[in-house]
Amino acid sequence: MGTLSLDTTASFPVTVQVYGHEWSASAGRPSTSFDSLIVTALFDGSALQIQDWLDAAAIRPAAQLDLFSPGTMDVMATYQLGDFSIVGAEQWASGTAGEPAFSKVTLAYDRIRETVGAGTFCWDLTRNDERD
Repeated sequence: MGTLSLDTTASFPVTVQVYGHEWSASAGRPSTSFDSLIVTALFDGSALQIQDWLDAAAIRPAAQLDLFSPGTMDVMATYQLGDFSIVGAEQWASGTAGEPAFSKVTLAYDRIRETVGAGTFCWDLTRNDERD
């Protein structure tokens, strides 16, 4: 489905395989509303760093979610987050032997840039306006 790279400005960003995501935006008065970005990833060694950032309420400079076209490794859409923080983490497993465990990670952010094909949209939540 895709990859999520956390703290992309660091020497060694944390990158996880993404198996699902949720994100929505809605127009309204007096302002546009953006929900947190939620991704479902394998529960693996990256969970320790993610939990550390959650516990510390750390604000990191940048993250990027790349979503692949079905059945390929071609990037279909990219979401770049500015000044993000981990605001939730939930782990679960089916309990069936041999099946992987997953982690649902919720990210808040101050800026988001969505790129699909040649089209790009960027919104600054702190200023509540569109950016380039």
